[in-house]
Amino acid sequence: MLDKHLPWRKAPRAHPWLDDMLLAAPSPEFLARLPNGKLPDRRILPLRPGSRGRIRAWERAISECERFAEALLRWMERPDPTLLRPI
Repeated sequence: MLDKHLPWRKAPRAHPWLDDMLLAAPSPEFLARLPNGKLPDRRILPLRPGSRGRIRAWERAISECERFAEALLRWMERPDPTLLRPI
């Protein structure tokens, strides 16, 4: 996975398998709109009484991620190369 810190990833240009890869990543502005300003993980959703706030946060994150997916699909239908950045 590319989201893990591994020492050999410090020079991505040395890996030709990255030359033709497209990585879709959310912007800092997108992440700021998520609950707690980050992508949630399953640890925020314990099934116990009083966890309704956590469930709402999870549902809100799902909704925002659906918007991200829709934006990505629109971009794939009409790619805008000005939005691409090197890894």
